[in-house]
Amino acid sequence: METKGKFYSEIQRYSSAWVWLILFGLSLSSFIYMVLNYHEGMIPDNKINKQGLIIMGSAISFMFIMLFFLFSNMRMELNIGSDGISFRYPILKMKFDLIEKANIESFKVREYKPMKEFGGWGYKKVSKKRNKIAHNVSGNIGLEVFLTNGKTIMFGTKRKDAISFAMNKMMEGR
Repeated sequence: METKGKFYSEIQRYSSAWVWLILFGLSLSSFIYMVLNYHEGMIPDNKINKQGLIIMGSAISFMFIMLFFLFSNMRMELNIGSDGISFRYPILKMKFDLIEKANIESFKVREYKPMKEFGGWGYKKVSKKRNKIAHNVSGNIGLEVFLTNGKTIMFGTKRKDAISFAMNKMMEGR
């Protein structure tokens, strides 16, 4: 469920250059391999069947197109409204998850170390009891939300002051 009376909205995209570079490099190298194998005499002792090569090339091309589509459309959507915090990852999870205002004990906007604290970016569950969760796409600034059930959730953000203002506005109406 999406929040009501939005004070804040942020969409973070997976735009890491190294991910795109790896995908492009793999696609290009696969394409070059296919072309070299398709033309007889380009690679010595070429024993690959052309029909099989076309099928394999089509399958690999389809896989890379799907990966490009997935990474170009993957994002985290975060909203803060009068009733709480809602978030989702379209393509992976279409429905918004809502953390109701009544379940929030406190919060803190802070700088954090994603690799050290959570093992990287993305959706991460940390600790034996799984009481620490991270939802982050990039960067090292986050909204840390302490829930009444003892769990802690970290949301990555690019807009430190705006998210702090929105959380204060939401929490003052308790």
